[in-house]
Amino acid sequence: MKTIIKSTLIALFATFALTNCNSTPAPADEVTGDTNASTETVSTSEAEYNGNYHGVQPAYNLKNEYGQDMLVMGNPIAIPSIDFKIELSGSNSVTMIHTIDGESGTDTYKGSYSIAESSDNQISLDCEVSHVTENSNPSFTLVVNLENGALTYVSDGEPSFDLDRMN
Repeated sequence: MKTIIKSTLIALFATFALTNCNSTPAPADEVTGDTNASTETVSTSEAEYNGNYHGVQPAYNLKNEYGQDMLVMGNPIAIPSIDFKIELSGSNSVTMIHTIDGESGTDTYKGSYSIAESSDNQISLDCEVSHVTENSNPSFTLVVNLENGALTYVSDGEPSFDLDRMN
């Protein structure tokens, strides 16, 4: 049963990753509406948000593009809670390790991030990672709150959740 759940989750993650990878993000000035916006000029030091973070994504039912539960044989596809550990380090490097509730193994993803938006209070980091051994390439956004050091994980089709800084 665990193998079926893990295989289903990997297939769903891959589907979301492929869906997200096919979309082209808008340049920073289109996102913020600021014609003077630039992703290259950022006054915030990486040291302010580099570090280790931990959070738990709550369990949820997988939704379709209209926000309705996806069903298999009349039953919603339940995604268990997932324990996330994320490390942001120099050279725009990101490592994500997650453990699915009820399973003993972990999945490790490595990749990079780029600054999508920046303000005095927060920075949005677009992350693209790849599973270290399997063909899964999810993308997600981390919103860094510069006032309290917390991260918010944001990804299409999944509930957002907060991660606390561990160091």
